[in-house]
Amino acid sequence: MVAITKNAQFYANALMLFVFVITFFKVTKRLKEQMLGAVLIGFFGEYLFSVFLGMYTYRLANVPLYIPFGHAFVYIAVLCFSKAAAIKKQHIKLDKTFAIFIFIYAAAFLVFKNDIFGFVMTIATLFILRNKPKERLFYLTMYISVAVLEIIGTTYKCWWWPSTAWN
Repeated sequence: MVAITKNAQFYANALMLFVFVITFFKVTKRLKEQMLGAVLIGFFGEYLFSVFLGMYTYRLANVPLYIPFGHAFVYIAVLCFSKAAAIKKQHIKLDKTFAIFIFIYAAAFLVFKNDIFGFVMTIATLFILRNKPKERLFYLTMYISVAVLEIIGTTYKCWWWPSTAWN
């Protein structure tokens, strides 16, 4: 998009707000509350970790509007996916498949990118989730969703991580 227009972030913001509003008006009152909470947490978290702590940087050195709304959209999408009847019927197979995939993914980043922190946190997450059968599918799905978004976002240079945290 950047090669086509200088307003790429504007279009991404507009698209996310459009999708957010459509989704917001199609979900239950409880999910609306959760979406709004996720947006607020997203704003706070993004400004804290990106702007104030400098843990990562967005392409235009700002926090794009689509990011906090995107957090809410990802949350609601993963929640609806993990609560769907057809998915619930297959949750044991999905739990195992997702856990194996996540372990392999984290191990590959450990071996090829020296991501020790990511690997340790992944193992800790899998360890914690082993005794949380009701929440496991949600968190495993969220892990994969966020991993895909991280790969896409950093590949297209929407944001980047420093090679070493805090220098």
